[in-house]
Amino acid sequence: MKGVVLIVGESFYPDNTPRANRWHYFASRLSAANWAVRVISRYQHAEKFGVGQIIEAQVRKRSLASRAAGKLFSLFIFEKEIFWAARRLISVLRNRAVLSDVTLVVGYGLPFSGIVLAVIAAKVLKKPCMIEYGDPVDINPARRSTLLERLANRWCIQSAETVIVTDENYATYMRNRYDRAIERLPPIASVLERSSEDQYAVAANALAKCSTGIRFFYAGRLYRGLRPGDAFFSALERTQLDAVLIHAGLPYESARANPRYKNIGYIERYTVLYLLYWAGVTLYFANEAAYQTPSKVVEVAYVAPVVLAIGVSRNSFEGEMLANATEVVHVQNAVGDIVKALQWTVQKGNQVERSRADFDRRLIKMRAYDAEIVASLETLIDRTRN
Repeated sequence: MKGVVLIVGESFYPDNTPRANRWHYFASRLSAANWAVRVISRYQHAEKFGVGQIIEAQVRKRSLASRAAGKLFSLFIFEKEIFWAARRLISVLRNRAVLSDVTLVVGYGLPFSGIVLAVIAAKVLKKPCMIEYGDPVDINPARRSTLLERLANRWCIQSAETVIVTDENYATYMRNRYDRAIERLPPIASVLERSSEDQYAVAANALAKCSTGIRFFYAGRLYRGLRPGDAFFSALERTQLDAVLIHAGLPYESARANPRYKNIGYIERYTVLYLLYWAGVTLYFANEAAYQTPSKVVEVAYVAPVVLAIGVSRNSFEGEMLANATEVVHVQNAVGDIVKALQWTVQKGNQVERSRADFDRRLIKMRAYDAEIVASLETLIDRTRN
């Protein structure tokens, strides 16, 4: 056995969030590489992939009073999720003897409370700590941080032996602001090696039922201020194409009543891959913030044959990654620019020949990329614990 890694984060499998998927994948790969992996999260499902479960399971339900208190206290302390971290910290204190064989603590956000808990747990256990920021904390464009949160953020960054970010722009910002070394570990697709002919056929048929015309597909969140989709819908109306946007994820409120918009909610990750491949055109919306790299860029780049990338990419990694797609066109998130690109991408989408064999070849390339990232993670783990 190479060592014992304690992974700490609020969201973990089977939660369908980027952080849950990323660290479930990392935990599975580390376990397969002869690391002993343990997990502390809000809801424990560690036994699903065969790693040690340390803390008792919690019921996935919060009372009205608890939610109200969380919103009130989030004005003064960390985000409302801090309460789960407080409960887990008590469990860590009670289980110090059980956790004595841990050689490294790894914490991640979002939310930020997972990072805070990891740093405190590492100090309690007197073990080295690695923390990963997949999303900005002190300059998060979606929510302004509190003063106490910013102070805690600085303390975490100065306390951890290794700090990881996914975006080089944010790494540069943190190096300058906090005067310390920052590592970069790019996003991964985080898809385990499992593929089913039946699932492939079901997903392809489900896509066909969504529309008889042109099918655009997007998986992820759309919201004003970071990834707005309004210009795309306006452009689609202007072209009068017989087309629909199939959207997997949280519904986009401003498009709910649009007949060209079909939301299918959160779906299983392999179904996302199938739809990325089979849709006529896959959409990719670049963030309007400079310090985040959406993890979906990996899946889109390796699996989608034709990509319409909307918005100004703020880092070179996204452009380099999207170049792996068979056909890709980049446009500003403006109605006129999108209108000009729609006919071209639709034409290219209709020309692509798709097959199960081609889909599998794309998965192989994507998994090879993922393997490189896991190898980098193992190198960082060895360096941190030693």
